Amino acid sequence: MNNKISRNEFNLLIQKLADNIEIEELAVRLGLQVKKIGDKSVSLCIEHSEKNPSMQLYKNTASDRSHYHCFSCSAHGDIFKLVQIVRGVTFVAAVQWLAEMYGYPISKQIIRRASKNIDPITPKVS
Repeated sequence: MNNKISRNEFNLLIQKLADNIEIEELAVRLGLQVKKIGDKSVSLCIEHSEKNPSMQLYKNTASDRSHYHCFSCSAHGDIFKLVQIVRGVTFVAAVQWLAEMYGYPISKQIIRRASKNIDPITPKVS
């Protein structure tokens, strides 16, 4: 298997995870306390200390993927960044953890190659 095939498989996995994982359920799985306020879900921000939840969790929609935004410190991110910050891991490790937690098969070879070839900055999921 060459690097191009591995990279394509890794990118396909990223797309599947981003399309199918709801950030609210993920936040709970990561140990965050999620509170429903009307049709909104909020939690304490993962990027600063606070007593009242200011981080809103947004569900997948036809035009946007699951993400979070803190209205106090302006922190913003997707499911991958949420895992990276809460678990203190790299982007590739976050993808691997999500794949394992949600039952998406991924080979160690793909992870190994992705770790060598992926820019440490989180790629933008289109």
